[in-house]
Amino acid sequence: MFRNNRTRWPIAIVAVLAFVLLNGCMEREAETVASEESGVTLRIIQSLTNEPRTEALRNLLDRFEELNPAIKVELLSPGNSVADERIAYALRDRVGIDVVEVRDQTLVPLVEQKLILNLTAYADNWKDYAGLSEDAKHFASEWDGAVYYIPNGLYRNQLYYRKDRFDEKALQVPETWEELYYTGKLLTDPAKGEYGLAFRGEEGPDRLLTQLIQDYNGDQVDALDSMYKRNRSTIFNGNGALNGAFMYKQLYDELSPPQSVEWSFTDQADAFANGSVSMMIADAGAIALLKGKMDPDSWATAPLPVGPAGISHYAVRGAGWGITSYSSHIKEAWSLIEFLSSPAINEEFGEQIGVIPIYPRDASFLQSGPYASFWMMDQNEEQYVRTQPPIHYYDYSAFYKLGKDQAQRYLDGDITAEELLKDLDEFWRKERKNAKAQAFSP
Repeated sequence: MFRNNRTRWPIAIVAVLAFVLLNGCMEREAETVASEESGVTLRIIQSLTNEPRTEALRNLLDRFEELNPAIKVELLSPGNSVADERIAYALRDRVGIDVVEVRDQTLVPLVEQKLILNLTAYADNWKDYAGLSEDAKHFASEWDGAVYYIPNGLYRNQLYYRKDRFDEKALQVPETWEELYYTGKLLTDPAKGEYGLAFRGEEGPDRLLTQLIQDYNGDQVDALDSMYKRNRSTIFNGNGALNGAFMYKQLYDELSPPQSVEWSFTDQADAFANGSVSMMIADAGAIALLKGKMDPDSWATAPLPVGPAGISHYAVRGAGWGITSYSSHIKEAWSLIEFLSSPAINEEFGEQIGVIPIYPRDASFLQSGPYASFWMMDQNEEQYVRTQPPIHYYDYSAFYKLGKDQAQRYLDGDITAEELLKDLDEFWRKERKNAKAQAFSP
């Protein structure tokens, strides 16, 4: 398939090449460390990478080194689009990494392949663990009740819009997906390089697609088992799914730059910041990126659009720090995680990169500025319904990849909406039959 005179390489090839590059880098680093006569060098690799986040994390690692002179910390920051593939290949080959950023879609494979350490005993003896928010505790032990990572922040989506362009055209902030579509049309002029929506195609089209399908299924969605309706059929079956899929493609085809089918989170935020697009759906991590690039009066946030039944579905997600099962420096790695996860450091990190910290805090944090939309959604639980992502299913990582690959094929016109939904419906019907899910309590 060709796009902009470029061929998209199969993800397996990209992953292998990425691993080769990472492995070569790590081997060179190992040679350097081997020449040291004393001290310990820890290597930490992050999955969610952008410039403000990397800078904030590096600053914290420098402070950890000051407090622990015998420990040096090397930070690896692969690009967002291939980070999880690089990490998976590196850990399977036992490349020298001690602390690894674990995400919801990577947790189960890493646990099942015994690539990350069970941290339950460490968490039980850590004085700050009891103080984590309920969400953070849930993510820390979401697979089989054991703790495999300590979250570093909580993520949930909201609508970002260019207030300057809305004011210029006297437009109202959209409250429904239909309104977003029609408002976006008024903000789209390809001849001028102006588009209504910053689509994020490279790293998670399945998530927006799933949200739209849930929203178009309205109150039929089982919030605690969100790939299914209350009648136990999957959300990917029926008119609601079809209408949601149609809207998904319309948002890309008619409101978004063609190249956005390959955009990462950073590409999405950059396009919003430079004014080529006027709206985007993104999590709180975008706040730090935008604050560093935009006049605060030029943009604002709003609650997520709702579907035809007046309902919007959202998920809270978490990522965090785990320890590789083969690390030679487990004690030092845990001391680093304790430092990064302490209340003061985590709050500082959260404020610097824009995400919600893992400790409960004064609600005023979410009642003003770019965070206010989260508070507004929380005040109306009937309209904004929190759902449990399918993390508690054994094959969730396979769905993440299937959804990503098939959604891009659908956007490219290689398959129809019916073919896309048939694949996703079959996947989740098989998952229910396999009965591999765990019970979940919000």
